[in-house]
Amino acid sequence: MNLKKVKRLVYGLAAGMILMAVLILITKSMVFLWAMLALALAITWAETTFYRCPCCGKLLRHFDAKFCPHCGKRLEDL
Repeated sequence: MNLKKVKRLVYGLAAGMILMAVLILITKSMVFLWAMLALALAITWAETTFYRCPCCGKLLRHFDAKFCPHCGKRLEDL
């Protein structure tokens, strides 16, 4: 999965978390809290599994990184 797809996935999951937070405030239901926690785990899993440098394969530390901190390759070109 390329970095643009990973970012879209994470942003979509984050939007789902915001929706769950709003639903918690409206309904006071714990079901939405559990769903929000599941989405948080999904975000963590997606970032640690897929948000890696395409060249060296190491985990990228910052979500808006322009260069790989390990190999120095420009991420926008890959």
